[in-house]
Amino acid sequence: MEKEILYIALELDKDSKDTLLDLATDLVNGVNFTPTFYCHHSTLCFWTDLTEELLEFAQEHIGEEFDIWAYMIGYNDKAVAVGVDYVCPCANKIKHITLMTNAKTNGKPKDSNYITKWNRINPIKLKGVLTIYYKS
Repeated sequence: MEKEILYIALELDKDSKDTLLDLATDLVNGVNFTPTFYCHHSTLCFWTDLTEELLEFAQEHIGEEFDIWAYMIGYNDKAVAVGVDYVCPCANKIKHITLMTNAKTNGKPKDSNYITKWNRINPIKLKGVLTIYYKS
């Protein structure tokens, strides 16, 4: 039986995760936010948005490392994320990496998809490996 895909992502390497965790920690200091930190990956697509193009790209490039450029930061009452750019196709309207969610407002990582307030930042170079995650 073939495993079903849950999502496809660029999983950050350790240095990139640490860089974003430092950024997230600096942001949360002095703010009324109870954080749950993520800084793990940028989702290319969830199984509900999987297209043939994305599947073929993932299968062709699985395990490859890609440059990721974080160039803006956004937030709402439930999540904080960095807007990113990379050469991979992506189903999200705005490519991003969730930095943290707010436990006080029951924030979930998917709430990063609804961020509308974005501010430019000096670009930060990150690295991610194309990974396919399967349903258990």
